Amino acid sequence: MASLSIDLQNDPERHTGRQLIEHLVGSHMVAGDEVELLHLVRHSLDDLHSMPLERATRVMTHAAYQGQAMIVRLLDLATRQRAALEDAGIHPDPELATRDPARYRDIRLDVWTGIRDHQRQT
Repeated sequence: MASLSIDLQNDPERHTGRQLIEHLVGSHMVAGDEVELLHLVRHSLDDLHSMPLERATRVMTHAAYQGQAMIVRLLDLATRQRAALEDAGIHPDPELATRDPARYRDIRLDVWTGIRDHQRQT
């Protein structure tokens, strides 16, 4: 394959890459165990495996780029929230995930949805 130049803002595979990273993160969000996770990830990658190499490279590049942007946004959010909690003298409950898994899952899903929707607007 010849040298490939990918425009991260205007490439035609930008949308497909974003969808891929959303499906992969979604797989991690809903999987009940490792077996289900692997099945969902494989399913998310099925289309990618049938693409020509150049297109698959473009899609994966955009998925990685979008994934990095989401991680940075999550770190920014976590940093702001932690600072606000510390300023208020509040310490997060590390046992929330095991004590109230439904609430933890709902909050986690809400955070993911907010980050995902913000990424779609940019």
